Amino acid sequence: TNGNVKKVADRTVCDIEFNDNCWTILGEPTPVTNAECEEHKAEWGIKNCYSGNDYWAGAVKACGGTTKMPTPDQLAQLATQIYDQTIGKTDNKSGLKIKDQTLFDALHAKLPTATSSWFYVWSSEEYNSNDAYHRGFGTTTSRYNNHYRDYSYTLAVCLGD
Repeated sequence: TNGNVKKVADRTVCDIEFNDNCWTILGEPTPVTNAECEEHKAEWGIKNCYSGNDYWAGAVKACGGTTKMPTPDQLAQLATQIYDQTIGKTDNKSGLKIKDQTLFDALHAKLPTATSSWFYVWSSEEYNSNDAYHRGFGTTTSRYNNHYRDYSYTLAVCLGD
């Protein structure tokens, strides 16, 4: 296996096939400690480590590095696929209608407790040692912003071959 991406007969099992990429939805990542982050940051492509439990670095670890995670542009493309409007890399849009309910539901279902109508997906990019970028997906709104790396309710989604 590559990170937590499942392989069957040397083929990656995709949760979503999107824009010529296999996307595997891992759910909420297990956080890594500062010590583990510091030990592996060069290998994983992390610039700065968070002082406490780091869910973003946990997503990086689970995927096998930042290069195996969606970029902010790719998350915007995913949002454009889900909603009825084009979403740019850093766009925050409201008044949206979901056009691909199956895709929205596939991602939303991976939350540990799907009590909120929102879900968030970590991007491959960090803001600083305290924050990393993610995109939020709601029933009528999509937002791109940086968030504390100790935030647990954000999905790890990995890109495969």
